Parts: sequence; C-alpha cells; structure tokens
Amino acid sequence: MSHFIYNSYCVVHAGAVRVAQVPEGVQAQLAQQQAAESAEIAEAKVSVTLLTMAAIAMLAALAIGAGEDADPLASMALWVSAGLSLVWSLSPVRHVVERLDSALGRWQLARERAAADEATWNVALQDARLMADLARAMDRQER
Repeated sequence: MSHFIYNSYCVVHAGAVRVAQVPEGVQAQLAQQQAAESAEIAEAKVSVTLLTMAAIAMLAALAIGAGEDADPLASMALWVSAGLSLVWSLSPVRHVVERLDSALGRWQLARERAAADEATWNVALQDARLMADLARAMDRQER
C-alpha cells in the first residue's frame, strides 16, 4: 500500500485563472460591448426584414397595377405599405418613434399616479387616521 499520492495533473483550470486575473471593470466593459453589438445585430436584422417586406410589397403592387383589371386601391395600398416599410427601416425614424412612445408611456403613468394621489387625498380629507398616516409618510420623505 502506498503512503503518498503523486498528482500529475493540473488542478486549476487555465481559463478560470485568466478570468480571475481580469479586473472587474474590464469584465463589465466587455459585457456592455457585447450587449451593444448584439443590439446592433438585432437592429440590422429588423432593417433587412423591413426592406425585404418593402421589396415584396413593391413587386406585388407592380403585378397588380400591370394587369388589365387593375384595382387602383389595392395597388395604392401596396405602394403606401412599401413606402412606409422603407421609411420605417431607417433607424433614426425608429429611434424617434420609440422615444416618443416611451415619453408618452411615462406621461400616462405620471397622470395615473397623480389621479391616484388625488383620490387618496380626497379620501384622507374625510378620514383622520388616513390623514395621520399620510402626514407621517410625508415627514419621513422630507428627512
């Protein structure tokens, strides 16, 4: 029976050592960079999809408009949808629309909160206990 064990293999993973040696700030930067790159890739995929839809709509509009019994309304609708797809594929337009949408959502949430606060205040005017609770809460917020 042997009295010792000879360990001939490495007990530390080389990749784990490299990761442990990288500062935390660098790791955070790498994670942010990867997230930004994946967002750019997703945006590019959306743009390509919208451009493809625009091309299909244009081809369909040409096919409908070229026929003998052409329906001008259908052709016009397809051309409009193709134009909107082209415009929407432009990232600045999408960013402006997204910002407007988020601003509208924040404004609506602020209005809902203000209405809820107003309703609570109106109830508190009739109930002394609720008014005392509100007064204590406002005092805690001021500190």
